[in-house]
Amino acid sequence: MRRRAPDDRFFAEEDTMHRRMSALFVALTLAISVIVEGQERFGTLTGRVVDQQNTVIPGVTVVTTNTESGEVRTFVTDTEGRFTAPDLVPGRYIVRFELTGFSKVERPDVSVALGRTFEIDAQLRVGELTEVVQVTGEARPLVDHRSTATTTGRSISCRADRSVRRGGASTIVDSTRWSSPA
Repeated sequence: MRRRAPDDRFFAEEDTMHRRMSALFVALTLAISVIVEGQERFGTLTGRVVDQQNTVIPGVTVVTTNTESGEVRTFVTDTEGRFTAPDLVPGRYIVRFELTGFSKVERPDVSVALGRTFEIDAQLRVGELTEVVQVTGEARPLVDHRSTATTTGRSISCRADRSVRRGGASTIVDSTRWSSPA
């Protein structure tokens, strides 16, 4: 057997230490990559909105509603008609596309998966303009139902209509007349 010189022992310990450090580095790298991958908690929807002539439509409001939690998020298409809805909790969504002058488009069952990006495009059709009128406040009746007086200061005198029979035909005579209070 050959005896090692004192320098050989130093190099052998250094070689063993190098191997241990390399193994530790590989183990830490794998552990960190698993942790980072495990932190993914969301999915993403992207898409493009066009009209009937396949022209892009900027400014379209894209509304995503999570059917399980009810969370609503709103996005707007850019000048190229594209939108991105990032950081959506995985689950089922209702996605609605709307813009004044176009009919609304709704996709009722869109699935968002963890760490995935799904493309959902829409084509809007020119629609009827609709006007929504919201009435607030208290409405007061124009006619006082307890009397015949109206808000204009006029009263109505009514007599029963009479049927006048002439030559075999019935004619209704309306004897309603307007009168001003004296």
